Amino acid sequence: MTTKSEKLSQPRGTLRKVQHYMTFGETDSEVFCAKFDPSDKYLAAGYADGITRIYNIKTGKVGWTLQGNLEEDMPITACAWRPISPMLKT
Repeated sequence: MTTKSEKLSQPRGTLRKVQHYMTFGETDSEVFCAKFDPSDKYLAAGYADGITRIYNIKTGKVGWTLQGNLEEDMPITACAWRPISPMLKT
């Protein structure tokens, strides 16, 4: 496993093998955006059905579901994690 400061190196022209590790979600709606939290414990994914689902990375299960209160389902096209600081406590 590499750290954030390391780079993957491989000879030019060789193919990298990608292995499926986990599938998130049980919906047919398309994912428009996704973002890992700063601690890499959760993944927030914004869907075309207007719902943001936050997944636990270890289990792959939905931890929270966020939905707006509009009558029309507008797709979630961007997501970001709120910075953690004493000034921004909720």
